[in-house]
Amino acid sequence: MIKHAAIFKFTEAMPDQDELIEALSTLHPAGEPQALELSRSGWSPLWRNGEQAYKVTPQIIAISMLTHERLLPAAVVRKALAEKVEQIEADEGRPVGRKEKTRLKDEIIIDLTPKAFITAKRTDAYIDYQRQLLVVDSSSQKRAEDLASLLRETLGSLKCRPLVGDLGYDLASRMRRWIQGDETSPFQVDDEATFVQPVERGATVKVKGLELAGNHELEELVANDTVEKLRLTLADQISFTLTMDARLNRIVGTDALYEQAAEVNCDDAMARFTADLILMADAIGKVLEKVIGKEE
Repeated sequence: MIKHAAIFKFTEAMPDQDELIEALSTLHPAGEPQALELSRSGWSPLWRNGEQAYKVTPQIIAISMLTHERLLPAAVVRKALAEKVEQIEADEGRPVGRKEKTRLKDEIIIDLTPKAFITAKRTDAYIDYQRQLLVVDSSSQKRAEDLASLLRETLGSLKCRPLVGDLGYDLASRMRRWIQGDETSPFQVDDEATFVQPVERGATVKVKGLELAGNHELEELVANDTVEKLRLTLADQISFTLTMDARLNRIVGTDALYEQAAEVNCDDAMARFTADLILMADAIGKVLEKVIGKEE
């Protein structure tokens, strides 16, 4: 099941489903980097012999980006550069200046890149046409942005932006009201939170295993701090950590959700994937509707 959700909101007409599926099946296929490339991303089937885009339901299309990266540790480059500089100084009896070191470093990187070990990292996502969302299963906003950029490049145009820019209110302030015991909160406040001082390089306070809702002592301690992260639960759906920039991390299904998933008979991995994604996408959608919605 999905573990994280970096969310983008479509701001204009969403891509046509048939055109999306065709584009992902023919453009930017996943593959290893060329000799001098450090990384390359492309679309990959969600499972062996599958399609690059899978229509889970009439409203949900699942996609997957595969990124190959060459591992070229900075320590290896520094060691090679130091050896090269030492050799030049010994052979020619002169110091090596900054500009020459920069040139030598570039030459070393060019020489070592084709020999570097290659790793592969998969990033899954789905497009929710009903709610007009792109949901990326990644705790890294950069990786999520990379997937959105690849999708934009594949389609030629993609008008979407991170969900936080579409809220119209300060999410950190709303999370504080939930901690203060706001009875209109749609979520159960759990026992984890992170607070940061609203100054450059301000201190961070992490709270875990402590009852948060209505905790007056804690409120006095962090009265001037910003709520950066808060652990929440939507009844019978999922528990998750909501961040001040409207991302969901460490998503875990509740017992009720797992029981619901167990009731679905699945004959193979594809059917299991489909059933799990439908349940999780619905749960995440319900959470986001409450996050996006206006307070009562």
